[in-house]
Amino acid sequence: MINAVDYIVIGAGSAGCVLANRLSACGKYQVVLLEAGGGDGNPLIHLPMGFSQLIATPSVNWGYKTEPEPFMHNRVIDWPRGRVVGGSSSINGMVYVRGQMEDFDDWADLGNEGWSAQDVLPYFKKSEKFERGGDAFHGDKGEMAVSDSDYRDRHPLTNLYVQAANQAGLPFNNDYNSSVQEGITFTQNTINNGRRASTYRAFVKDALKERSNLTVITDALVEKIDIENGAATGVTFQHKGKQHTIKAAKETLLAAGANNSPKILELSGIGRKDVLEKAGIKQLHELSGVGENLQDHIQMQVVHELKGVGSANDALKPHRLIMEAFKYLVKRRGFLANGVAPILGFIKSNQNESRPDIQLHFAPAGGDVTDTGRLLPAKVPSITSTANVMRPESRGYSHIKSSDPKEAPTILANYLSTELDRQKSIDCVKWQRKIYSQSPLAPLLDQETFPGNKVVSDEEILDYVMREAKTAYHPVGTCKMGNDSEAVVDNKLKVHGVDKLRVVDASVMPLIPSANTNAATIMIAERGAEWILAS
Repeated sequence: MINAVDYIVIGAGSAGCVLANRLSACGKYQVVLLEAGGGDGNPLIHLPMGFSQLIATPSVNWGYKTEPEPFMHNRVIDWPRGRVVGGSSSINGMVYVRGQMEDFDDWADLGNEGWSAQDVLPYFKKSEKFERGGDAFHGDKGEMAVSDSDYRDRHPLTNLYVQAANQAGLPFNNDYNSSVQEGITFTQNTINNGRRASTYRAFVKDALKERSNLTVITDALVEKIDIENGAATGVTFQHKGKQHTIKAAKETLLAAGANNSPKILELSGIGRKDVLEKAGIKQLHELSGVGENLQDHIQMQVVHELKGVGSANDALKPHRLIMEAFKYLVKRRGFLANGVAPILGFIKSNQNESRPDIQLHFAPAGGDVTDTGRLLPAKVPSITSTANVMRPESRGYSHIKSSDPKEAPTILANYLSTELDRQKSIDCVKWQRKIYSQSPLAPLLDQETFPGNKVVSDEEILDYVMREAKTAYHPVGTCKMGNDSEAVVDNKLKVHGVDKLRVVDASVMPLIPSANTNAATIMIAERGAEWILAS
């Protein structure tokens, strides 16, 4: 086992894999990447449509749960997070959305110099290998493959849905990852030649073969970051039943995500005094914002059965599935090679909104998602849309329960705790129904499976959301960046009051972006790596 390196990166997820690549690229520094999960040998990880089952697979998933959510009928919400190299980029829906320009300007306006839209655009482009080629908004020389939903295999229902959205008032947008997000569009995915492009595959796998200065240790459960004289000196962790310590000559970089980064800080004695005392941990440094400011998107679905036409559900019938498997094995094409949501929409809930506040996903198949996140396909042809409020006001927390690093944190998202979030969630359902009601789709629709034709009034819709809405898998904000009393890191991601320690992942986002969060997390790691190397 290695005893000392220059940089320790904790967490081989979306941010950690980027950091490990960039810090080891010059060859001057020894870098070790610690991952609590295992390798990515499960074949479902690399099969894009495998997401529908993988999201509930315990071997690659922390399997966290929230506390009973007080504004959702006290439901406990399953909270999947990746526990595997690649982190959640190995189990997510592969949707590539950066967010709106205003999101990052808002970060900068909060006092985070260097994080405006103009500042971060080069770092989005740096990672990207966009199949259409590079331009003012995209890069084509990076490691992370980004591709459009394959037009050769688009189900006819996707085109009808686009037409229906147009009639409902949504213009077609050829590139939502540009200066304008609003509109209906085909999804950009982190898929490369029919295979998932996780951050581990994109940034680390080949680098490991080429660089002797990069080491990855899997099944490494961090017990704490070692702190001496106000500075991080290394990491103590468990591996194969034994305790190990590695020293970091330069910096320790925490990239374990919105739940595990605050958990590790608290296990190390950094955080709120009341939380640490309750867990039996001696406080080394007071930071009241650790674990606070938790934000997430929840999604609500509208599902319709069809009449007189088939849907992508047909591809799951035994004889068709055999054909699809053959097509995938031979050509890396077909139903199995594509993401689960080929259509996205970005909507203004009303004309008073200056920019989109609802995100829509559409799939030409139907079914239900179990409480554990596993997709159960419908037995009859169906179609599904989901929507989420992009900038929710609700705030929650994620804190340790004890000093045991194996114990899951206490998570409370506090979904729907504000009137604005409740009203906009109702708008999410109404907008989905509005699109379905347009002439290209309406004649094909049979009964509405979810929420059902009897759910009509605002009160009934809100009750449906409270009973059925689930996480969109986008937790952020628990080690927020800033300079106020609740900030955990500064604008260069250094932990306030502790030297040689940074947090570099989705937990530093002060506000959740109007998007899926994987792209912005990768950007944060690119931005952070440059500052780390410069220092």
